[in-house]
Amino acid sequence: MTKRTLSRDRSLDPLFTLLSAATADLVLVLDARHVIRHVNASATGVTGYPADELVGAPWSLLSGSPRRRTPAAGAVELWTKDGRSVSLTLHLSSVPGEAGGTLCVGRLREIRSRSPQVGSEAQLHAICESMEDGVAVCDDKGKITMCNAAFARMAGRPHDEVVGAALPYPWTEGTDVQTLRNAFRVFSREGTLRNQLVAFQHKERAKVVVSLTFASLRSGAKSVDRVVVTARDVSDVQYAQEVRRASDQVYRLRLDVQRKAQRLETLQEVNASVLRSADPEAIFSAIVEGTAGLVGHDLAGIYLFDPERNAFFAHTLSKRTPFSRKLAKFPLAMGEGIIGEAALSGTMVLANNAHLDPRSKYPPGMRQEKEHFIAVPLRGRFTTFGILVVARNRDPEFIEEEAQIVRTFADAATVALENAQLHVERRPRDAERRPPGRRPG
Repeated sequence: MTKRTLSRDRSLDPLFTLLSAATADLVLVLDARHVIRHVNASATGVTGYPADELVGAPWSLLSGSPRRRTPAAGAVELWTKDGRSVSLTLHLSSVPGEAGGTLCVGRLREIRSRSPQVGSEAQLHAICESMEDGVAVCDDKGKITMCNAAFARMAGRPHDEVVGAALPYPWTEGTDVQTLRNAFRVFSREGTLRNQLVAFQHKERAKVVVSLTFASLRSGAKSVDRVVVTARDVSDVQYAQEVRRASDQVYRLRLDVQRKAQRLETLQEVNASVLRSADPEAIFSAIVEGTAGLVGHDLAGIYLFDPERNAFFAHTLSKRTPFSRKLAKFPLAMGEGIIGEAALSGTMVLANNAHLDPRSKYPPGMRQEKEHFIAVPLRGRFTTFGILVVARNRDPEFIEEEAQIVRTFADAATVALENAQLHVERRPRDAERRPPGRRPG
């Protein structure tokens, strides 16, 4: 037996070495760390590895996976140097001695290709050529070594121009060049990549949008030899998505127009209600109901200022909920808290997550809850006489458009109340100027 087919481990019994060389079964001896220390001629013949490559190598070289580092008795599958799988019935026994180890004796059952046989290379080629999806085989740098007709058709180039092309490909431009470079880097790092969208600049068409999937092509069990890139034409899907996005945009614009129309209609109703009545109670109710109809809320109401107590008290609320009833119990002090500061300055405030704002003031013993609110001071000719408040104790947060709606109603309330006040003030003067004996109307 030559030195290429037998190990040089002299710790083994010479008789064992002779017996292992004479048997047709595969024989390997592993040490306690599962490193191969001895092989016979059958082991080198079946696996395709010379003895000097097997001896000193870990068991995972033959098992095909770093996870399978120890042999197991029974039916096992080992991988040869050229990538074929070998089915064996493996028998294990302990090697006596201080170092310990494992004796592996395998009886060959079957040798087969790593991949199922399709029938012939010609059949495999015919299958690739019949596919609607494009298939290209590249090296790890992106150079194309082969492709099918569908891939060349998507690239808009003859087959011989596609094969041999390297990054940047002639059929990609702009950001797609960098996208493909990044795709190969990601695949090299993670071992997989799916649904990478790029545009192929076709010679006869404007562009072809493709979805790329990357997979490994291995000729052996240890390393990636080539990269298989599958391309699917999704141009029609992209067009459909663009149409859908345009349709969604039209729908959003229509909703926006409807909201604005509803806003104008509500304002008209409020103005009509104010014109029909100069009663402040009716004005407050119309303003609160109009605001509540356009802005989602848990509390919408008007607080009026009491000069004697220097605070604002709830006057008209849109609906009675546990949240609104709790808040309505407590006055809002002028100049204190976020709303009190807004009333003092006469400026509107939009405060989302107000419960997290250190300026917020809560009555003693009241537990803080999530709170978003909009507060607009109602200012007369000389002073602030009230505040229009809209609040939510849940998400979503208020947006600027909702704040503008509340401001619009607050302005309408201010003008209506000023007009009502002027109307009340003019009545005595009109009565004094009326000629004697002439009835009003």
